[in-house]
Amino acid sequence: MDKKNNIINVASLVIMLTLIGKVLAFARDALIASRVGTSFEADAYFFANNLTTMSFVGVAASILTALIPVFVRIRKIEGKEAFFKFANNVINIFMCIAVALIIVVNIGAFIVRQYTSDPQIYLTSQIVSGLVISIFFITITYVFIAILQSMNQFGAAAMVSYPFNAVMIVYIFFFLNVDNLLQFAYFTAFAWGMQAAILIPTLRKNQYKYAFILNIKEKRLNQIWQMIIPIMIITMVHQNNVNIDNLFSYRFLGEGVASGIYYANTIYVAIVTVIIYGIMTVAYPKISEKNLVDTDSMNTYVLDIISIIGFIILPLTIGFTVLGKEIITMIYGRGEFGASSIQLTTTVLTRYAIGALGLGILEVLSKTYFASKRFLPPLLAILSINVTNIIGTSVLRYYGVGGIALSTSVSMLLGSFVFLGYYIKKHNIEISKSTRNNFFKMVAASLGMLLLIYPFQNILKTILDVNNSIHNLIIIFSTTLIGLLTYIVINVLVKESNTKNIYNQLVNRKRENNV
Repeated sequence: MDKKNNIINVASLVIMLTLIGKVLAFARDALIASRVGTSFEADAYFFANNLTTMSFVGVAASILTALIPVFVRIRKIEGKEAFFKFANNVINIFMCIAVALIIVVNIGAFIVRQYTSDPQIYLTSQIVSGLVISIFFITITYVFIAILQSMNQFGAAAMVSYPFNAVMIVYIFFFLNVDNLLQFAYFTAFAWGMQAAILIPTLRKNQYKYAFILNIKEKRLNQIWQMIIPIMIITMVHQNNVNIDNLFSYRFLGEGVASGIYYANTIYVAIVTVIIYGIMTVAYPKISEKNLVDTDSMNTYVLDIISIIGFIILPLTIGFTVLGKEIITMIYGRGEFGASSIQLTTTVLTRYAIGALGLGILEVLSKTYFASKRFLPPLLAILSINVTNIIGTSVLRYYGVGGIALSTSVSMLLGSFVFLGYYIKKHNIEISKSTRNNFFKMVAASLGMLLLIYPFQNILKTILDVNNSIHNLIIIFSTTLIGLLTYIVINVLVKESNTKNIYNQLVNRKRENNV
């Protein structure tokens, strides 16, 4: 089977499994929104959540990225027994670090409570003390995922969020209200422990057994320490931008904005990153392997991955832009989440969507450099993106939360395209005419889709009641269907390469089934 098609095959499975988890996450966040809305207390919870859980998930993702090339190399060269022994040492070291970090953060939160007279800061520091316990379980979960993905086991890792979201939904439905967010923070930490637990059967099936090994002098650890900090800075680029947005909104835009950013970012991350990370989950170990053998083959592979991501992300960006309000209304529009909350969250979501392609390009190129242990180029790209966002946000904050969110997306697009240009020039990659034409074909198909679905959606709004849940769902489904068909038809007509590959793959499968 063609390698590009194989990427699509495995990545599609990972994306499908992850999307199921994201549906549960949508249900979870919809329940949270209906219980607490965009209130004073909700701002405190979500600000604390961004400072602790969400930020450390970014750190853990950096650990995952740093571990995979090292794990792959040990497994291939030294064998499975040496690999598992090293992995156990890594788990124990990171658990010790997590415990130390939890203690330090709790001491810091306690000091804040002693000296603040601001009730929101006081509540935020209390919630931080509860949420920070999650760090211990997040650490274990992501090291387990690194072990599995290093053995090309992707299914269990893609389903890791299922128990977390399930128990959270039950708790939110029966117990959550605006007055018990502190208890909810501690329950969130417990739910994270469920994520680690679901991976244990798959690890055992692959002959992994936990053992207490603690050797901080292990020489191969140096490879990980050298990678983690730059990878952490690079991997957390979007979360850093969100934190910048939160700080500016918290300081200048008043109550409720931080909650709106959280809700919008949850949808954006759930849909966009599940596609990007779903593809890169499969591609990154392959990039690591190709880097050891043939850099020319790796460069071709990297451009193929960027092409696949662009093919999916471009129409998705159009969909978010046109259907943003309907999506927000469908997921969150009930209970305490009223019209003003819907408008605020829609504004953030539609602006964030503009930068989705940039995030995809950045993820691919950064992981490519990680595989060869070169960190300076992606590090400079990320720092330029964050600095550009700070400057842009300082100016565009006068246009409200929409200006702040737009600054995030524009900085992401500019930084990623400059980074791509640098990569192409540095590696002397010749971009063929067909490759350039293929990109323009995807853009043209996306614009054609926009020109059709925008008036189509407006016509539906004049016929249907947008405040009716069923009618709103009909608008989303009908517009999405028309948009998807338009995008496919245009790509078929202009003979876009990804569309041809998918068509050929379907034809081959049909032939195999008929044999």
